[in-house]
Amino acid sequence: MIELDISNYPRAYNYMNGLKTQSVKPIDLARAMITVGQGSWKDVYNLGIFRIGELLCKALAFSEIDNGNLVMQNRFFSLNQSEKATVSYYFGQGLTKLYAEEYFNIKWLFHVDDYSQQIQYHSNGIANSKTIVGKTKKTAKRPDLIGIEKSNNSHIFEAKGNSGGYDTSVMQHAINQVSQIVTYNGVPPLTRTACYYNLSGSPIKGIIIDPENEGQGININLDEEAAISKYYSFFYENKSNFYASFEIESREKANTPANFKFKFFIR
Repeated sequence: MIELDISNYPRAYNYMNGLKTQSVKPIDLARAMITVGQGSWKDVYNLGIFRIGELLCKALAFSEIDNGNLVMQNRFFSLNQSEKATVSYYFGQGLTKLYAEEYFNIKWLFHVDDYSQQIQYHSNGIANSKTIVGKTKKTAKRPDLIGIEKSNNSHIFEAKGNSGGYDTSVMQHAINQVSQIVTYNGVPPLTRTACYYNLSGSPIKGIIIDPENEGQGININLDEEAAISKYYSFFYENKSNFYASFEIESREKANTPANFKFKFFIR
């Protein structure tokens, strides 16, 4: 379990505001770290066994369940600062993906850099967020992650992980980043979520804020059809390596529908 402090979601999502808990195990985190930000299943596959193994081992080597809570293992805190920063980055990304899956039912959370050929940006200035939690000297360009709920309905995310407690300057930078997105395919995104994960406590705690935007910033245009085709291209290109078999359970009564069980195999 991890704790979440969620705030500032408007209108249709304000029921999410408040203190929540989320069930997360190290293996869940590993799956999320491997898949988050990948442009497609093909990209996940192309990571290669050693890269996938590296991300899997990061999750399993540095997190554990203690009294039902997801916490960092002691060996994590003995790493030097550069190593801790790298692990914290991946944990922040993975936990953000798990949050997007559970609270928004977003199955794929992609990194905008992976869709450079499908995305166009139109800037009308730099946005100054109305939500202030601290001060930062970093210039906010744009957030990294987009999740598509359905056609032209998007959720914008920025992920941060930190091992040294709650740093309001880092959180403010994340807030400023998501605040830059004004519209997605001509309409405002459904949410703009800054996700900060404090890895120092027990359990790990996420501070989740949806800031208000003042109207300036970046307009994103995404060719969704091309993006989705890219996302699922792996299965089409490798369809000869997949086959499906199914079993039909016998019907006890003539008017009882059969139950279908599908099993997928990789040759």
